[in-house]
Amino acid sequence: MSTVLNQLQISLDLAVSGLKNPVAVTNAGDERLFVAEQSGKVRIVQNGQLLATPYLEITNRVKSGGEQGLLGMAFSPNPQTGDLYVNYTNLNGDTVIARYSVSGDPNRAELSSEEILLTIPQPFANHNGGSLAFGKDGFLYIGTGDGGSGGDPQNNAQNPGSLLGKLLRIDVESGATTGRLPYAIPSSNPFLAATDPTDQYRDEIWGLGLRNPWRLSFDRQTGDLYLGDVGQNAVEEVNFQAATSLGGENYGWRRLEGSQPFNNPSGSTAGLVLPVAEYDHSQGQSVTGGFVYRGDNPALQGVYLYGDFVTGRIWGLRQSGDGTWENALLLDSPYNISTFGEDQTGGLYLADYASGQIYRISAPIPPSDPSNSTITGTAGRDRLRGTAGDDIIAGLAGHDLLLGRGGSDQLLGGAGRDQLFGGAGTDRLMGGEGSDQLTGGGGSDIFRLEAGSGRDQILDFRNGQDQLQLLGRLQFEDLQFSRLGSSTLIRVGSDRLAVISRVRPAQLDRSDFVEVTTAVTTETMTA
Repeated sequence: MSTVLNQLQISLDLAVSGLKNPVAVTNAGDERLFVAEQSGKVRIVQNGQLLATPYLEITNRVKSGGEQGLLGMAFSPNPQTGDLYVNYTNLNGDTVIARYSVSGDPNRAELSSEEILLTIPQPFANHNGGSLAFGKDGFLYIGTGDGGSGGDPQNNAQNPGSLLGKLLRIDVESGATTGRLPYAIPSSNPFLAATDPTDQYRDEIWGLGLRNPWRLSFDRQTGDLYLGDVGQNAVEEVNFQAATSLGGENYGWRRLEGSQPFNNPSGSTAGLVLPVAEYDHSQGQSVTGGFVYRGDNPALQGVYLYGDFVTGRIWGLRQSGDGTWENALLLDSPYNISTFGEDQTGGLYLADYASGQIYRISAPIPPSDPSNSTITGTAGRDRLRGTAGDDIIAGLAGHDLLLGRGGSDQLLGGAGRDQLFGGAGTDRLMGGEGSDQLTGGGGSDIFRLEAGSGRDQILDFRNGQDQLQLLGRLQFEDLQFSRLGSSTLIRVGSDRLAVISRVRPAQLDRSDFVEVTTAVTTETMTA
């Protein structure tokens, strides 16, 4: 049973300090956190420490101050590339969407690799938007402001020929292009020739009617989209788009501010999508959109956390099974909440713009049975969570998510593309058939490899602490190692066994491997 939202208690634990004007927090599919500073730096937090050398520094390309600067970032959903996409204000005051590749050092982007994908002219210095996020469809979503001043004097948000005041959706990962554009337009975008025969709409548009969208995100489990849109003088709002949407939603600005009339002579709201949550300026004055929590704390599970930059208040929002929304104030903090962020396990963070500190969001975990458990999934897509004890978790078929939590756990993904997180303790992880992602977490972990079971990706292997087990007849002498970007590909002939992220071939030797002849099943996992 989920926690009643207005009874949920959250707390903020300091995760790292020493940053300057942080405006975005994200992850690259591993244990590192990446923090964007408004001036044009991307910093790395690793093992709780802020690394001295920035991952990316483009301060000489960025016009920073007020609502301008390095405003958003997102890593490619393909962890093999390591590409970083950024949204920044260039020296002319225009919005730039650019891509950077990782260098030979996994903690440094290649500065010379910048590829500018899109430049959007800005008529004023405010309302730049700035959010970037990849959907489960693999496309890049971009939130743009209405171009600034006050009241959208050029009516950009409702202008189908302008990219301002919009939610854009482009294909930057497939390698396809459209004409002279360095990106492609997804064929499922809502305003293509079939639905827009007179070509009034820009093809990049996925949604319209936005004032200054500050932070959009996708629920990593459902694919639903949430978006905070900063109001004019009266109302702050949160908008929602279900994963099943075909796009084309009009969120109302400048005809509406939230659900209230703004510049709407007809008074009609036909065709407009109203926010699922809103508050007036007695509660806050600048909404900061957040994330749906999908970490391992059941008290927070499925709750969308968002806040206000001016008042520091944090709310929780959750949709009920009947489609209605429950919204509650959870905490009145003293911080200027500039952004929320999500780590690889679904844990959530927020940034205090003024102090440069990042806080981890937590809540009391409801009591659970700490005894050891054997947890088995179904033939479908499962989300299996262990206890605080030593668990055996088997996903069977389907694309599963396995969370070990505390204790020394045994995780077996089975068939399908699975994600395995060991958590604390000494864990043993085996993806099974299919290409899986394995994260050991804290402790000395064992990653099990077997020929013919698909290429797995091991995201947090640590030399001298973790081990790679070779199952069946695999022997160390059979293995071939090759560099793959900043990672290592392990194969036997044409059989690709695994990619070890951010570990180079020269860093691996026999001491990292152990040979095991016993087949691994749910009955033998603890052997």
